[in-house]
Amino acid sequence: MQPQRGRGQPGNQCQQKQPTPKLEGKVVLLNENQFEVKIGYHMGLLQLFKSVPSRNYDPATRRWSFHARDYDTFMRLLRDADPSLKRELKIEPLPPVIASILARRYRPAQPQHNPPQSSASAAQQSKAQSPAIPDLAQLGSVIGSDLANSLLPFQVRGVQFVISKSGRALIGDDMGLGKTVQAIAVALYYRANDWPALIVAPSSVRYAWRSQVLRWAGQALLEEDILVLDNSKALTSQSCHVPITIVSYDLLSRCADQLASRSYPTIIFDESHFLKNPKTARSKAAVRVTKNARRLLLLSGTPALSRPAELYTQMSMIRPRLFPGGFHEFGQRYCDPKQRAWGTDYSGSSNMPELQLLLEDSLMIRRLKSDVLDQLPAKRRQMVVLDPTSLKRRESLSGLAKNVEQSANENRSAAEKRGLLLEYFHGTARVKVSAVKQYILDLLEASETRKFLVFAHHSEFLDELDSMLADKSVDRIRIDGRTQPEARHAFAEAFQTRANVRVALLSITAAGTGVNLTAASLVVFGELFWNPGILLQAEDRAYRIGQQNSVCVHYLVAQGTADDHLWPLVQRKLAVLGSAGLNRETFRDAETAYLHLSADKQACITDFYQAMVDEDETNKALFESENGVPHQAAADAETEGDHSEQQEPLAKRYKRTEIKKRKEQLQLAHFFGPSAASVASPAASASAAAGSSSSRLNVASNSAKAQQRTQNDDEVDVEALLAGIPDEEWDFDWKA
Repeated sequence: MQPQRGRGQPGNQCQQKQPTPKLEGKVVLLNENQFEVKIGYHMGLLQLFKSVPSRNYDPATRRWSFHARDYDTFMRLLRDADPSLKRELKIEPLPPVIASILARRYRPAQPQHNPPQSSASAAQQSKAQSPAIPDLAQLGSVIGSDLANSLLPFQVRGVQFVISKSGRALIGDDMGLGKTVQAIAVALYYRANDWPALIVAPSSVRYAWRSQVLRWAGQALLEEDILVLDNSKALTSQSCHVPITIVSYDLLSRCADQLASRSYPTIIFDESHFLKNPKTARSKAAVRVTKNARRLLLLSGTPALSRPAELYTQMSMIRPRLFPGGFHEFGQRYCDPKQRAWGTDYSGSSNMPELQLLLEDSLMIRRLKSDVLDQLPAKRRQMVVLDPTSLKRRESLSGLAKNVEQSANENRSAAEKRGLLLEYFHGTARVKVSAVKQYILDLLEASETRKFLVFAHHSEFLDELDSMLADKSVDRIRIDGRTQPEARHAFAEAFQTRANVRVALLSITAAGTGVNLTAASLVVFGELFWNPGILLQAEDRAYRIGQQNSVCVHYLVAQGTADDHLWPLVQRKLAVLGSAGLNRETFRDAETAYLHLSADKQACITDFYQAMVDEDETNKALFESENGVPHQAAADAETEGDHSEQQEPLAKRYKRTEIKKRKEQLQLAHFFGPSAASVASPAASASAAAGSSSSRLNVASNSAKAQQRTQNDDEVDVEALLAGIPDEEWDFDWKA
């Protein structure tokens, strides 16, 4: 007889039945109309699948999928399944917010036996939860008929979408589709009960926002009703009563406590992808400032630059209770988390169709240019007022402007007056360049792929931009008056065909014709020019046959400079041509308002610029009538006003030309390989290869070319001049 083992003896544990392992899986959304269940094979589950009406089995993936309308049916069958089956299965459902979206989309009609009161009650409850959506007439009665009637149909739908979300949404339209005007319309719609408003924008466009608000608000707002914060000291007790405050992201971080204490009911974030990193000071400040906002509108053409994780801050600001578990809940579902030695990596992506449905249904409206191309004008212009605080040495222009005004009453020659005016124009370039550089940096940060053209007139202005882009390791091309014809074509081809070449730096006069750059649909003018015909030709480098998108043109202007006079001149000149039937283009349709300055001062200096236009056109007509060939005055004007270059010694100027040619060879080699350097200078291909490891030009190898470039008029011995230049003066930055 075998002795019985006690209850606590080990042998009894071996005889106990081990629990059956659960078969784990999850429900994922394939698209807005279809979901599938990712799980292994189970006979009981197979019978459950077959009882769903829209079942579909894919033998290739061995997965079962169903129509989204049957999601509730599937989950009900799973809940009602045999207990033994449920013990063996563990299926993760869709997140509750996604399930509610599907239920709302595919909610069945109320059963006939329900009392009428229930249906009416449900309708009243739904109406109470969803704000009334105004039609165009109703919208116009609130925001003004001029603004409402100026909105394109898709822009009206954008405003209505935001209102349908109780003023808390993200407009993710492509660049150039009018996110700003939609935001202003939304802000004006809530003006009666939800102001003052706060607008947060990149520093370079704060004053552009001010200009746009004044334009579209009409008589509802005066200039003193808008406060543009330049520093924290501007946040006084009086400023809290200003209807609209505009602040940069950097200042938002520094003034978060003061701004949060004011509890702005309506807040707009322009370029909200600046908040992509929740750990930055600006993102933390944004969350604090918006905590008590009733209306919150985010604007971004690229709401997620590369990873879903970059969306979290924006989504949680708009709907704070969307993810009760915080970023961990969001990251586990949509960021394909990976465990690393240092922690969890959330840089991936997962369940993207589900995330897209969540965005589009709950908080975001996004249209691409291709979606609304039939509603867009072929070319749109916008005047962008540069940030005055970014303008360097603007006070230095007052003396130059005064000299121009005084010359009107003095007995000076036309050449002297022209020289004073060009000096004023040149001084404006020096003042503007820092602000333009910041604007370009903001464009680069706004999108990692967008290409754009940047036009300027002065060589040193282009030099500054070129140097800045080189420091940021941005691939770009440059075409100006010194670019060799062969290199022009090669650079244009690189811009058109290579995704990494994002910026084209172009001379207004030298690159305004003969170059096709339709890979860009954004054109930026860092400087203006007194002849509008030259500007139109420059615009058409992107606006021509082969362009698949609507072209957006940004004219960057600085108040208190020559731009105050050039912009009205351009508008006036084209209006005159248009009235005569000579030119259908007009700058009066640009999204802008006139700059404010003294009428007498404007008339004086603008008339001088007008005289320069007339002189150019007169010379052109005389030259063509006498010679029968096109006049080159426009091209020759590229360096006019660039006194530093005109006063250069010939040897130094030639040295700079040779250096630029060498840089072009290096740039072509970078784009197309070493053999491409010969495109710019076939004769120099051998020396280019030999000198690739050195940062010094070989003066001797250029002696033949120096002899060819001897100036016939002055009979200057260029080779002798070159020989007199110390070797160290030939050094230059090869990386530039």
